Amino acid sequence: MIANGLRELDRFLNILIDEACWRHGFAAQPRQRNTANKLAAFHAQRGQRQNERPRLEALARARDALFHCNGMALRGDRRGGAVLTLGWPAAADAASLATIAVGAAIVVTGGDMASVCGYYRRLADALLEG
Repeated sequence: MIANGLRELDRFLNILIDEACWRHGFAAQPRQRNTANKLAAFHAQRGQRQNERPRLEALARARDALFHCNGMALRGDRRGGAVLTLGWPAAADAASLATIAVGAAIVVTGGDMASVCGYYRRLADALLEG
């Protein structure tokens, strides 16, 4: 259920990026499913230097593990890596993202989901403002 929710948030942002592209007169990429790449391309077209890629990629890896691996971190961030970075902060006031060891179960709290939802909202708001 959580993985489906994360997938829907990501898909909504992906579509919203296309809408922002059209609004700014840029070519949209409706077939580009990688939201991190799509957002990076949009910012590059606008001449902006924002780097949301690490967090969006971490969210994608965590979502995939929740969805396909029964919530277990079966692989790390990199091939042969020992840790999986999750897409939410390590603590409520932390600037760094949470990590877990490969082989551990991914535990998602209400606070984690609130952080993720807030993050996607900030991204969406920024696309609508610009």
